[in-house]
Amino acid sequence: MDKSVDVVIATPGALMEAEYVRSLVATMNLLRERGISFYYANKYTSRVAAAREATAMDSDFLDAFNNAPLLGQVAYKKIFWIDSDMSWEPSDFLALYNSPLDIVSGVYLSDQGVPMFSPLDESQDIRQMIAATQPVEVMGAGFGFICIKQGVFESMTRPWFDTKFVKIQDEKTGKEVFIPFGEDYSWCISAREAGYKVFIDPITKVTHHKKIAIRQ
Repeated sequence: MDKSVDVVIATPGALMEAEYVRSLVATMNLLRERGISFYYANKYTSRVAAAREATAMDSDFLDAFNNAPLLGQVAYKKIFWIDSDMSWEPSDFLALYNSPLDIVSGVYLSDQGVPMFSPLDESQDIRQMIAATQPVEVMGAGFGFICIKQGVFESMTRPWFDTKFVKIQDEKTGKEVFIPFGEDYSWCISAREAGYKVFIDPITKVTHHKKIAIRQ
């Protein structure tokens, strides 16, 4: 093991919003003040799933036989995924980093104003979930601002970010069709299959910059 840190900050992509950079610098300064060590991982490819896989491995050459993030060269306690079009307060980062939960996401919206998480079932009211004061279990969440304990990735089969499909009945034709999930929701499905639960922390609300700034 070449290095040991408290948290890996993983951001795939080649471009970074200015708001993201300001939040990242402020967070890194606070982590240094608190004595929390970190490692920054960033890789890019035009294919989103491949970019996440490469960032998780911190390598452009994906070793198919290595099931440890960062090629097993960096020991860590948490891996914190943050997309490069997010902004947050350092306290938001610490809230998820200090959470005892295996997988916990902050709450944010898509560019169309849709919360980036999926309820467990139709009985859950999204407005009540967002207004809750305690973490809420969900089916899946986006990877815009999500913290994951060490051991979760290691227990899952690679590729970690393969695409899952759900079979539904088309209302117009009555035929069964397959709908693909995004790579982040697909990851959450695999994590749940591995025995983990996914949560959102409704207290931790962050901003998603997608053409316009979105804040709850």
